[in-house]
Amino acid sequence: MRGLDWRRSLRVGVAAAAAVVGAVGFAAPAVAGGDGHDGGKRDVTVMTQNLYLGSSLDAALVPGLSQEQFVAAVAKIYGTAVTTNFPLRAQTIADEIKADRPDLIGLQEVTNWVAVPTHAGPTPMSFDFLEILLDALKSRGLNYEAEVTAQHVSIGPVPLVAPQFRCQVTATDCAVTFQDRDVILRNLDTEGLDVTAKNSGNFPTQATVTVLGRPLSFERGWAYLDGTFNGSKFRFVTTHLEVDKPYVPFGQVQEQQARELVAGPLKTLRPVILVGDLNSPADGRTTNSYFTILKALFVDAWWTNLGRDPGFSCCQDELLNNTTSKLFERIDYVLVRLALPTSAHLDLGEIPGSPLPHWASDHAGLVATVHLF
Repeated sequence: MRGLDWRRSLRVGVAAAAAVVGAVGFAAPAVAGGDGHDGGKRDVTVMTQNLYLGSSLDAALVPGLSQEQFVAAVAKIYGTAVTTNFPLRAQTIADEIKADRPDLIGLQEVTNWVAVPTHAGPTPMSFDFLEILLDALKSRGLNYEAEVTAQHVSIGPVPLVAPQFRCQVTATDCAVTFQDRDVILRNLDTEGLDVTAKNSGNFPTQATVTVLGRPLSFERGWAYLDGTFNGSKFRFVTTHLEVDKPYVPFGQVQEQQARELVAGPLKTLRPVILVGDLNSPADGRTTNSYFTILKALFVDAWWTNLGRDPGFSCCQDELLNNTTSKLFERIDYVLVRLALPTSAHLDLGEIPGSPLPHWASDHAGLVATVHLF
């Protein structure tokens, strides 16, 4: 059944692209190399990148944890996030952005770890991924700003045990808060790119888990901006749909979020560029969220590579220390309606000479060029 869905969605997407091209009498421009800016004055380069929050949250989501077990799980999660070293990872991501110079970037898992001590002396580290990445871009002479920020789940403050920072077992010693965000970055050096409206929000349908007897919602959502690029109108949307894995089996929630996305932020007469981590594999082996969006007359930018590269974008090991890439599925996308994707490529994010972390994220970055009519 999912195979039939895939073929039907492919036909719908190709037909939609053909209809657009036929309506305007447009022949796709030749795009040289990986820099979409060569294609023409209405070719916009976009990127999607899941930054990886730095650790899996699995240890804290096990049903029935005691208070002591939860505190131990938080210590493990925070320790892993410190070890995976986003300040280092951000340097490689910034290098890739410099190489591609996208006009718009959709970021997911733009985490803010806020650790607070209640004692004098060494303090636990806090990491604002957005601030760190923007600083890395600025140091390379790039001029990006956070145009839209969508605020999602915030967990904490919860007790933090981190002996290396003199955060001991007592619950009042140190605390840590984890916050998730989606962000749209805009390249301020892109001439002819103007923003006319922007918005963000969370889906009505959310997954919840019970932690220490209390419900916790992941608060997945979206962000978008409306703009013009050299006179052509468009909407740029980024999203991060719910995960569907054995420890969080929320496939139905994810599929409902995809329907809400189609009926909400994607419902516009403007050309739309959707980027993000859909957590829905392109082979259809788990959920139909990807196909739900395709059936809304979207075209997958990766189809420009059809038959040449599977486009696997996820996922490396939790510690990012695997020296051979373990990307095995395609769940990160650039999907386009009423515009024409002309190229797409992956940035794998390998960090030269670094055993830990060896990758800039557990996800590859995806860059595409889209022609606006």
